Amino acid sequence: MERASGSGGKITSLAVAFEGGLGVVALLLGWLLDVWPVPGVELDGFVWSDPWPTLLWGLAATGPMLVGFWLIDRFPWGPLGELKHDVERLVVPLFHGCRIPELAGIAAAAGIGEELLFRGLLQHGMSEWLTPPWGVWLALVAASCVFGCCHFLSATYAVLAALIGVYLGLLLIFTGSLLAPAISHGLYDFIALVYLLRGSATPAADQGALGRQGSDDT
Repeated sequence: MERASGSGGKITSLAVAFEGGLGVVALLLGWLLDVWPVPGVELDGFVWSDPWPTLLWGLAATGPMLVGFWLIDRFPWGPLGELKHDVERLVVPLFHGCRIPELAGIAAAAGIGEELLFRGLLQHGMSEWLTPPWGVWLALVAASCVFGCCHFLSATYAVLAALIGVYLGLLLIFTGSLLAPAISHGLYDFIALVYLLRGSATPAADQGALGRQGSDDT
């Protein structure tokens, strides 16, 4: 148990540092390129007089993504079955030693860091540079494709990540604030990680016990 906890702490530190670093990179590049990568949260306050609608949209938008996640988990047909296998083989063991607060920290860092970079800097910045009205949609497609390529666990995973990028990008366009996709992204990651790890806790333990038994037999 102590070894698992220590491993979880190391993974948490690395994941938070990496995801948070993406946000720092987005802020630095935004400063260099004269792009504010946090649309909807200006230095003098919120664009909307009341931030609660944006926060509520972010929470509500998590639902459809979780439904899609659940459907893939329950009905892993064709390439989706390979995707589920890859996630269980690569992602689940990586975060297996993490506790709930650690998963929350990783998810929050991912929601903030990745949204600052992909939706705030890339999508929002490109939409300001490109000619309207098509510039907004070209920026949405371009940022979502980059988002998918940066999540290339497999071809199927990259395509689904790109579609999620489109979904979060549309949320940014609709609300005018990066808060909404950041909240939705972080909350989705947290619930998905908890679901995966809770569901795999017993099989992983059994596999570890079998591995130890096999080594003892030899």
